[in-house]
Amino acid sequence: MDINFFIDKVGKKEFKATALRAVYKAKNWRKESKKVDLDNPDLQADYDLITDIIQSIFEAKSNHNNSIKLLFDFYKVCPSFTVIDDIYVNYWRELFNFEKEEFWENIIEILNSKKDYPKEPIIYALWCDFFEDPRTVNQSWNALVTNETTDEVLKIVLVNSGPVPFNLKKELYYRLLGSDYWHKYIFKSLLHSQFDVYGDIDTQESLKILGKLNISKETEHLDLLMEKLNSE
Repeated sequence: MDINFFIDKVGKKEFKATALRAVYKAKNWRKESKKVDLDNPDLQADYDLITDIIQSIFEAKSNHNNSIKLLFDFYKVCPSFTVIDDIYVNYWRELFNFEKEEFWENIIEILNSKKDYPKEPIIYALWCDFFEDPRTVNQSWNALVTNETTDEVLKIVLVNSGPVPFNLKKELYYRLLGSDYWHKYIFKSLLHSQFDVYGDIDTQESLKILGKLNISKETEHLDLLMEKLNSE
């Protein structure tokens, strides 16, 4: 049983339309992710089709031990935020630990890929789902931040780590401070830690870390961050 079995269940024509819209949105993420037209019938149709396929994959789980592989085979042809978000909202707590490990292995593979557009919905899901949720943030962070993590993944994690508990970020900051290469990414992490709606920051520790960064005084938003930290 492969992903085509589940695509056939919802209809190839309908799936192709949904997949094409998902690819277009992912390729134009900055613009398209801000558009939420609740009167657009395609929006609900795409959501229903995607969640129906995911439900079918999990309903077949008792007979087949490759649900995570199927989900990412699905995501690779339909790179929609809804795929990752639906797994997080409705199925994450049902997954076995080995399935969660496989999930993160697939996430890391995509984040390390040369194609940028499939990364965008995943990055957004990391930020607003897995990193914001106290129930998932520790496990998510530990899966993504290891001694083997590539520079590409570390950059993505840092820039989107605003909601992550500061103590977790602090350990990574000090690990990377020795190389100027990482200083702009540490700064961006501190910036988002301060100004994200659910950002988590330690004011005094952040000021100490900022003092160690070799970045231009003209860095965008540096003055704003310093002013905010010094006012608290």
